[in-house]
Amino acid sequence: MNCRDFERRIYSYEENTPSERKLLDQHLDHCEACKQLAQEVFQWQAVIKKEAALKPEPGSPHQLTQRIMNGVMKEKSGSIIDVLADYLDSFFVRFAVGTLAILLISFFIYEQQVTVYSSSVHKEPTKKANHGPVLNMASYMRTYVKRIENEKAKAHTSRYSYYKSKQAEKNNL
Repeated sequence: MNCRDFERRIYSYEENTPSERKLLDQHLDHCEACKQLAQEVFQWQAVIKKEAALKPEPGSPHQLTQRIMNGVMKEKSGSIIDVLADYLDSFFVRFAVGTLAILLISFFIYEQQVTVYSSSVHKEPTKKANHGPVLNMASYMRTYVKRIENEKAKAHTSRYSYYKSKQAEKNNL
């Protein structure tokens, strides 16, 4: 083995198996550079263990608590969009919006049923609404179908054939 392999083992000395430690110790007896590295690493590891064992003691527990609370408050106060998103994410708002959606859907269905019933009873759909807008799908569909039929008729006939058909209609009259 070369010194690089032993250098890697120096950093993980405590995790090495006893046979690896023995092999490393033998190398350290003969190699001065690795021995110096091992002394530095072992010193730093001892300092780290010593410092890790110490418990931090705050100078003033009241100041520490206040700094933590200030940090929490800074995190809480976000942009207006964040505040609005938090408000809209509540259970009450979700319930209210869901209820409103169900009410609007049921009013729409009721309006459609009233329009269909009134057009079948009176044979003429109502043209004007007395109390606000009324969705009259029957008259809309009649207008839509007529417009589509006119567009199809114009699309399938050329100008010449259209002219000839108009002249034929005039001659037949």
